[in-house]
Amino acid sequence: MACREVLLTLQRKGLIALPPRFNSANNDKRNRSIPVVDVDQTPLQGKPSHLPPVKLKIVRNTSLEPLYNSLIASR
Repeated sequence: MACREVLLTLQRKGLIALPPRFNSANNDKRNRSIPVVDVDQTPLQGKPSHLPPVKLKIVRNTSLEPLYNSLIASR
C-alpha cells in the first residue's frame, strides 16, 4: 500500500506516467452514505457501581450493525 501511494504521488506531481488501471477506482463501501440512527443521548447519572454492567457484542451482519455504523460515523 505504501508503494502504491508513492507511485500515485509521483504521478500526480507529473514525475512518472503509470499505465491505466485494470479496475475501477470506485469503492462502493468507502463511498456509501451511512444512515443516521437516532439514539437517546441523555447522560447517565449516578455512580458507575450502580449502573448495569457493560456488555460487548459482535454486531457484524446483525440487525445492530446499522446502529454501530451510525454511532462510529457520528464521532
